[in-house]
Amino acid sequence: MFLAAIPPFTVLFGDDSANPGTACEKVGLNEYDREERTPQRVTGFSPPRPGANSPVLCWEAQVVTFQPTASVGAASPIFGSPLFTNVDTLHDLGASGTSGWVNITLTGAGHLLTASNEGNVFSGLPVTGFLAKDFTNKNVTPGILGNYAGLYRHRTSRTCTNTNGVCS
Repeated sequence: MFLAAIPPFTVLFGDDSANPGTACEKVGLNEYDREERTPQRVTGFSPPRPGANSPVLCWEAQVVTFQPTASVGAASPIFGSPLFTNVDTLHDLGASGTSGWVNITLTGAGHLLTASNEGNVFSGLPVTGFLAKDFTNKNVTPGILGNYAGLYRHRTSRTCTNTNGVCS
């Protein structure tokens, strides 16, 4: 019996023999520096997922880190999760990649929900997210170390189409 992924998902969980226990969905990834310039090449996660030709998110709960690949360890630096992917901002944007933002597009081919009774069709994947950042100040006062953290919601948008042209 052949099972298919239920929309908006395009990959059946655990169906990838190279990456068992995953459901790697393709996403778009565009980096911008603080001056809103885009990189000259298609951006991906670094290092890329084995066998993936484009950026993919593979786990139900996943961490995306933003740091030079040379400093990437076996786990995310804040949460300690081994289920993470990294964006190498210095490789893609050079020295200007230390500040900026990333747009992760979750509206790839096939990411369409079934139409509602009103005809609304939403595209994309269900997701929630936030940015967690930690800071260390070694110069607060001689002999005192200051540790700070911040948590910020992500900005989101959604896309909806309707047979009569109006989504509600």
